[in-house]
Amino acid sequence: GYITKRSAPEQLVKAIQQVHNGKRFLTDKAVEALEGLSTMEIRVNDLIEQYIQGKVSIEEVSTETAKLSMAISFATTVITQITTTFKEIQNLPV
Repeated sequence: GYITKRSAPEQLVKAIQQVHNGKRFLTDKAVEALEGLSTMEIRVNDLIEQYIQGKVSIEEVSTETAKLSMAISFATTVITQITTTFKEIQNLPV
């Protein structure tokens, strides 16, 4: 599960319950971020089609592709760090 420090206490309780029951939990903001990546990917695919049709330049396609690549790289880094931190927390002595 993923939750931020600024999340409401109710969200924290819900997250703990879901993760405890073996389910995944993402805050609304995390879902929005992932949806943003999907939107960027759709934009890049549309630009590629437009480039094939001669409607946009390769520079425009390249710029949007680079933005998408950086966003995916950042998201991957954040998810990896969250996963590592979560595993470390699970291994703490109680």
